[in-house]
Amino acid sequence: MSWRRCGGWIAAVALAGLVESGAAVGTVAFQLQGVVRVEEYAPDGSVLRRDPKEIAKVVKALDPRVTPVEYPDVVPFLVCVSNGQWFISLQYGPDHWQEIGCDGKDVYRIHYFPEPHGAPAAVTPGVTPQNVMHECGLLWFAFCSGKYFLTNDGRDLAVPWEMTAWDPFAHVYELKGSFTNEEYRLPAFVWFEVVERRLQQAAQHPQLWPPKVLKEDVARLAQLKPGTTGAVYRAWDWRRVGEVQVPSRFELEIMYHRWRGDERQPLLGNNGVFLRYTGHITNVAAAVGHVGPPLLRGKQGVTDFRLHDLRVGLEYVQYRVTNGVWPATNNPAVWAAFEQRRRTLDGYPGLREQGGERSAVAWRMVMFGAMMLTSMAVGWWMLRSRWKRML
Repeated sequence: MSWRRCGGWIAAVALAGLVESGAAVGTVAFQLQGVVRVEEYAPDGSVLRRDPKEIAKVVKALDPRVTPVEYPDVVPFLVCVSNGQWFISLQYGPDHWQEIGCDGKDVYRIHYFPEPHGAPAAVTPGVTPQNVMHECGLLWFAFCSGKYFLTNDGRDLAVPWEMTAWDPFAHVYELKGSFTNEEYRLPAFVWFEVVERRLQQAAQHPQLWPPKVLKEDVARLAQLKPGTTGAVYRAWDWRRVGEVQVPSRFELEIMYHRWRGDERQPLLGNNGVFLRYTGHITNVAAAVGHVGPPLLRGKQGVTDFRLHDLRVGLEYVQYRVTNGVWPATNNPAVWAAFEQRRRTLDGYPGLREQGGERSAVAWRMVMFGAMMLTSMAVGWWMLRSRWKRML
C-alpha cells in the first residue's frame, strides 16, 4: 500500500466514526452549491497550461462550423438530490453550461454552448452517468451516488468520469475503500485498482461501442498489472444536511499510465498524478429545487441510447423534441424512428459491417467525433481524456 493510500485510509478510519454516528436516513433531500477546480500535471509534476489556440485547432479540425468554447479551471456547480432522483448543473461560462439529471431510471443530459446544430442532448439507461464531462462524473460520485451504493458494492462500476462507451480502460478497475455508514452511502476514501477479473473482461465489455477495440488499446491492456491504481478519491470536512452527511471538501486524483516506448510519461510502476480535481461547498440547503431530467428549451435534438439493437449495429436512435418533454421509449414517434433505423441497417448489411472493414482507428475516430458533436458537445476535457490514451 502506497503512502498516499495509507494516509488516506487513516483519515477515512478517523472520519468513519463521525459519519457512522448519524441517525438512520428516512428522506434524502439536499441542495449544494460550490466550485470544482482542475489542474493538469506533466510527468515531472509541474502544472500544465494549455494554449487556447491549440484547443481551438483540434475542435475546428473535427467540425469547422463549431465555435470553440473555453473550459475554465474553476467551474461553479449546483447539485440537487431527492431520494433516488438527482440533478447536476455546471456553469462553464455565461452561454456555456451542462445539465444532467436522473429520474431514478434513466440519465438525461444537455450541453448548452454556441453550436450551429443546437444544444446536444442525450438519454442513457441506468442511474449512473455515462460519457460525461469529468466534473459531472465526479460530482455524481461525491454527492449523488448514495442510493446507488446502497444496493451496489461498486466492484463493477465503470469509472464515472471516463468515456465508458469508447474507452476500455474505464472497465479495468475495481472500486475499493471506505464509505459512509448511513443509509445514504457516499464514498469517503476510495481508489480504483486494476484487478485481473476486470482486466480480462475489459476489451469485451458490453458498454463499449464499437465492440472492436483498437489494437493499440489491446496492447496497452496487456501491459496493465493487477494492483495498479488508476484514481484516488478523498472526501473530508463532513457536515450534516437534514438527515444525511455530505462532504464539504473532496478531491480526485487521476493517475498516469506509462506505456512501453513512451518516454514522456513516468516509469512503469511509478504512476504520477495526471489530473487533480478539488472541490468545496459554498452553500447548503435542505430545501431542494429541481431534480430529475433537465428542462428542455424549445426544439431539441436527442440521442437516445435506451433503444438499441447491436445485432444490426444500432447503438442509439436520434429524434427531435418540439414540445419540451423528454419522451418515453414507448412513445410512438420514438419507436417509429427506432424501427425505421433498424430496418435500414438490417436491409443493408454493409452499413453494419463497416466497423470490421475499416481500420479500427478510423472507425473509432468516426464514431468518437460524431458522438461528441451530437450527444455531448466538443470539449477540451473530453478530448484530453482520449489523448492521454493515445499518447
